[in-house]
Formats: sequence, structure tokens, C-alpha cells
Amino acid sequence: MKKMIAAVCFISLVLVIAMPAFAFFDNGEIAPGIFFDDVEVSNNGWVKGVVVNKTDQYICLSASILFCDIFNKAVGDAYVSSLDVLPKGKAVFQTVLLNGSGKDAKHAHKIVWIVKRL
Repeated sequence: MKKMIAAVCFISLVLVIAMPAFAFFDNGEIAPGIFFDDVEVSNNGWVKGVVVNKTDQYICLSASILFCDIFNKAVGDAYVSSLDVLPKGKAVFQTVLLNGSGKDAKHAHKIVWIVKRL
């Protein structure tokens, strides 16, 4: 009985520690030389993050962000409009979810960027 309780406690602990990893979008590539960093979604639907330009060219980024579950179904989307990023620089964006809830987008498995203009 004690082994069973210990096993259940151990599995619960592992699951609790692993859960926040799915709600955290650390970084990734949008296009060659252009990356996103620290995208956060709040429960009320605000989306914040940083776009990093590692190229030698000035960019003006307009893109859609899709928040997808593990089955690649979109659970929320947002739009970043006319974000100016200097060469070798960073720019912070803040926008609101257009579709879906903040709670679902916060627990999405991955995000997909669809570049409209670069």
C-alpha cells in the first residue's frame, strides 16, 4: 500500500512539474534570420513577445500567430501589424487574441507564424 501511494505521489509530482512547459513559448524562427522570443499569453487574451532581427536589413513585419494544440488544431490566433525592427535589433509587440480564449491559447502546444509582409 505504501509503495502504491509513493508511486501515485511521484507520478503526480512529475506531471505537475511538466505542465507549465506546454504554456511557455520560449523562442523559435519566424523566417530566416528573424526569430521570436518569450511569447506570453494572458488569461484575458493579451499576447506579448519580442521579435529579434539578426539580419543586416531593416524589416517591417506583419504576421499572424496561430496557437495550436497537439493535434495541430488552431485554438487561438493573433495578428502583429507593422512591427518595425532595426538591423541586429529587437522589437517588443503586444496585441490581443482575435479568436479563441486566452486560457486555451495559453495552454497551446505550439505556435505557428504566418508572415503576411516582411
